Amino acid sequence: MDIVITKIKELENIKMLSKHNQIVNGIINTINGDLISSSDKLPTINEMEEGLGFARKTIVRAYNDLKSRGIIESRGRQGYYIISKSTEIESKIALVLYGFQTFQEIFYNTFRETVGDNYQVDIYFHHNNPKVFENIINTIQSKYTYFVIAPIEGKQFKSLMNRFPKDNLLIVDRASYLDFPHVVQYFEEPLIRELKEINHLVKKYKTFTLFYRENADFPVGIKKGFKKFIEQEKISGRVEQKYKSGSVEKGNLYFIINDTELWELLKDAQSKNLEIGKDIGIISHNDTPVKELLFGGISVFSTNFKRMAEIASLFIHKNGELKIVVDSKIIQRKSL
Repeated sequence: MDIVITKIKELENIKMLSKHNQIVNGIINTINGDLISSSDKLPTINEMEEGLGFARKTIVRAYNDLKSRGIIESRGRQGYYIISKSTEIESKIALVLYGFQTFQEIFYNTFRETVGDNYQVDIYFHHNNPKVFENIINTIQSKYTYFVIAPIEGKQFKSLMNRFPKDNLLIVDRASYLDFPHVVQYFEEPLIRELKEINHLVKKYKTFTLFYRENADFPVGIKKGFKKFIEQEKISGRVEQKYKSGSVEKGNLYFIINDTELWELLKDAQSKNLEIGKDIGIISHNDTPVKELLFGGISVFSTNFKRMAEIASLFIHKNGELKIVVDSKIIQRKSL
């Protein structure tokens, strides 16, 4: 239908719109203007390619976008047809995270708020489980317009990410597969830099201990950065698998990634009348509102998850190239 191609061409001077979004919005404008009805046929891929001069894959992806939103359907070799005039939901977004921990709740709530009401956001958790992660990818790959994924680290999972169009996939949180659009945090170099900034506080304590579980979803960059720091600065330090109940000792500085272990250590310190920030020091990973308040404030090594989510929502709205690292810092509080 010529009117569809005409409405798409009307958007060609809007610079922020990609060709993909130009097609999608042009068809939606045609529907909203009552210029096309339910059950009407859309131009074929060949007709769109000839009329617009866009790449065939761009047209196919735009049609698949509209299919995933339940606005059009493909009928075998007959072509694409309008099946719904309900265009309020612009796109469906699959948000795949590690788990619903407090800091990821901050990411989700900010993303949900900033992306807007016209987007349907469905959330999935893989808990760093390879089988669960693969099952989620198999489930979502043909059902959503956009994919915002915190992937499992490791080259063996990159083939799963290659299933998605790069224009519609955003990698978040961990710095994996940086050839894709991403908004991520780094761990190793920022941790070394930040610990050196507070070296005078670290040296208040006789021993610096990192609790790091090899079989958990802990960032490997934290362990690498910690080891390099204590080696470079000649700090007495060690890495242990996990905190053992009752083992807290006066004069030690503890770096704890797992929040459950943090609560246990704090409970033990209180029972032994150890003053946080004086008798023992604590650095936790990932900031939360609770950590700002506990014991006058728990120091954290953290990125800004709210900022990360705000940037991720820009990717959805602009559908463009995005490669950003959100810095990680140590926020000093009373626990040091």
